[in-house]
Amino acid sequence: THRVRFSLPRKDRVELGVYDLLGRRMAVLASGEMEAGVYNREWNGLDADGSRAGAGMYFYRLRVGDQVRTIRAVRLD
Repeated sequence: THRVRFSLPRKDRVELGVYDLLGRRMAVLASGEMEAGVYNREWNGLDADGSRAGAGMYFYRLRVGDQVRTIRAVRLD
């Protein structure tokens, strides 16, 4: 299980997704309007269909309002 921690300074619309190297969205970890605060989300390694994602490089993309941050992650198992 991989954990992502992020904080919001104010209430805003959030989308946190996991993407593969081809840009395909594997999973959505958070979506919708969220209050200000600190959040932890975990990816269990399953894609949207419930299949196990293989080992490799993945990206967490966090969109808050009109700002986007991308974090690289490596899945070993």
